[in-house]
Amino acid sequence: MQISTCDIKATMDVIRGKWKPSIITALKSGALGYGQLRRAIPNATKKVLTEHLRELEREGIISRMVIIERIIRVQYSLTDYGLSLVPLLDAMQDWGRHHRRLVPGVTRSDRNVRPSASPISRLGEASPHAPAKGLAGTPANAISRTPAWRL
Repeated sequence: MQISTCDIKATMDVIRGKWKPSIITALKSGALGYGQLRRAIPNATKKVLTEHLRELEREGIISRMVIIERIIRVQYSLTDYGLSLVPLLDAMQDWGRHHRRLVPGVTRSDRNVRPSASPISRLGEASPHAPAKGLAGTPANAISRTPAWRL
């Protein structure tokens, strides 16, 4: 089976994004305004939260209702289709809780930390994380338009 045609990939494409699962989880208890969502997900920037809300609306996961009163308000809620994701996210949350208990010491911040020294660099050789040196000690990619990851 190819990954590109896998049904799991289709699901991941919908919920992929740092804050999308949090948005869906926040809306599972009912409709929320934009400000309420910002308070529920305080670490999300306005830009990213707005982008994720638009993407989820395009996918048919959430609905956006404009309420015209003295001031114009916007409320977001899960559609029936979006509610079908709640059991999936609940199962993922349970699995994550179980995984953290089984593998203690591994936190979210650990996965973004590069090792300070690889075994090779400890032997006096160049570290795979350090840029290659070119002429006069300048990085080899300083004059090249080739991205560093391709060097």
